[in-house]
Amino acid sequence: MLCQGRYVESPGSFPDSSNVVCRTHELTNPGIADVKIRPDRKILVTAGWDHRVRVFHWWTMKPLAVLSFHSATVHCVAFATDGLLAAGSRDQRISIWSLYPIRSDASTPSLGHAEGREVGTQTLA
Repeated sequence: MLCQGRYVESPGSFPDSSNVVCRTHELTNPGIADVKIRPDRKILVTAGWDHRVRVFHWWTMKPLAVLSFHSATVHCVAFATDGLLAAGSRDQRISIWSLYPIRSDASTPSLGHAEGREVGTQTLA
């Protein structure tokens, strides 16, 4: 088991490792439409109702970056195996982000270069 927490009971379920709440984090922004954890379990991202993608350290939930590009709700986010991040929005645009690349030696990604500020993007027309 990756973490320890309390069991969450739901109708028809039995307490097992799939029903353990690992972490919680209260957000101050209006709401989120999607959440994804990068496959290397270093980064968590949220797709925001406020048109932004927020990037957090997965375990500590420390905010790392706010990605501002879209002009409408961001509905979904997805990671590629190489660490690229895609976000889809109601504004009919998809943004592709390269942030905190996954290192080939599987060590911790470099997390300092965009910390605490908004970063740039590339878009597909």
